[in-house]
Amino acid sequence: MLTALYIMLGLALMLGGLLGLSALLFKVERKPLVTRIDAILPQTQCRQCGYPGCKPYAIAIANGEADINQCPPGGDMGARALADLMGMEYKPLNPEYGVQKPKSVALIDEVTCIGCTLCIQACPVDAILGAAKHMHTIIAAECTGCELCLAPCPVDCITMVPVAETPDNWKWKYPVFPIKSDIPLVQYYRYAKSEIFSIDKAQEAADIARERHDFRLARIEKEKLERAQKLAERALANKAEVKEKSDAALDKPQSDDAKNKKATHQIDKKAAIAAAIARVKAQKLAAAEAGNLPKNTENLSVSIQSEIDEIEAMRGKANHMTEG
Repeated sequence: MLTALYIMLGLALMLGGLLGLSALLFKVERKPLVTRIDAILPQTQCRQCGYPGCKPYAIAIANGEADINQCPPGGDMGARALADLMGMEYKPLNPEYGVQKPKSVALIDEVTCIGCTLCIQACPVDAILGAAKHMHTIIAAECTGCELCLAPCPVDCITMVPVAETPDNWKWKYPVFPIKSDIPLVQYYRYAKSEIFSIDKAQEAADIARERHDFRLARIEKEKLERAQKLAERALANKAEVKEKSDAALDKPQSDDAKNKKATHQIDKKAAIAAAIARVKAQKLAAAEAGNLPKNTENLSVSIQSEIDEIEAMRGKANHMTEG
């Protein structure tokens, strides 16, 4: 009896050790919460939720800053999936952020298009082809139906067209009634199969849209850095060019004409000063002959007299420099 117990205990310990070792060796890393939330979102990047994309909205949900029912493209199914993931109670779609619409793609009237490229800049997944002053067109397979290209268009040449039903997006439209019978539930099977198929197709399209959006963001960031680098290089080149020109101007010897011009300018300046002094002397002499000498020149205070003497000294010095 004891031998059997010991054997059972040894087997239990051995199996427990094997299970623990297996858990360590074959450990599966769980994806971060933001990644799991982002995987549920439809990746239309429409900004109807109030955030600049699906990833920022997922971050806001994970941080408790946004509710789970702010995504109209995801609809009630998306809200239920988010509620299950977050362990929250289901909330119906908030109509303040819009209503769920049938899947649509943009269509450009190529005759009306003026090639302004504004729609290309607005598209979050680079699903529009074209160039400045040339006709644009939509890559229908990549369009998420976000409608962000409608507002920037100055000629209203873009419309949203519902996607036609195909075997890839077909869904069972009839209601499913629970049937209590031993007969196989063919009707429910068809519905479930179509739902699973449509969910897989939607997830595949969302993954592609996410990749294109991430690539677009990376491209924009790269172009921004390249533009900043070019501007910095241009600024350094201009600075070096200015310094080179200034150094060349300083090192270049002045010609005889430049020296003569400078000397002539100094002579003209001295002549102007001498003429002004002579004009003042003539005015004083004329005033003295006419008897219009300044009043109050007697009984002056010591400070005023010193100021007058200082001014006269400066005037005499200027006359001396002019005569020299």
